[in-house]
Amino acid sequence: QPTAALEAALKEVASLLELGNINEPRYLELFDDTFRRQVSLQDLRELVTDLRARRGGCSPDTLVETLSPRHARWRFGCRDKSSLTVEIGLGQASPARISTLGMRPAGDAPPPDEPSSRCAGL
Repeated sequence: QPTAALEAALKEVASLLELGNINEPRYLELFDDTFRRQVSLQDLRELVTDLRARRGGCSPDTLVETLSPRHARWRFGCRDKSSLTVEIGLGQASPARISTLGMRPAGDAPPPDEPSSRCAGL
């Protein structure tokens, strides 16, 4: 089962994908150094803006797989009737922050060389 911190991270990612906005203080609060070295705030904003333009808002439907108590995949349904697999992993520091965020069309396998801390392209 995902930890309470991972469930809270899921809610934050769902809010980000539904509302489409994130400011710098929130970015620093939600994402750890590992993630931020790979994905800048501007990159994340562009990804979310593009996702929302193509698919509409997306929200979590079901837990697909728990990889560990701090790392899981969910299926998100989108307004255009498509779905995404969203992978969220938390770093080891306390408080727990998101170190992994991957998004891809549901059913697609992640590329074998994809860095786990990067947002996957859609």
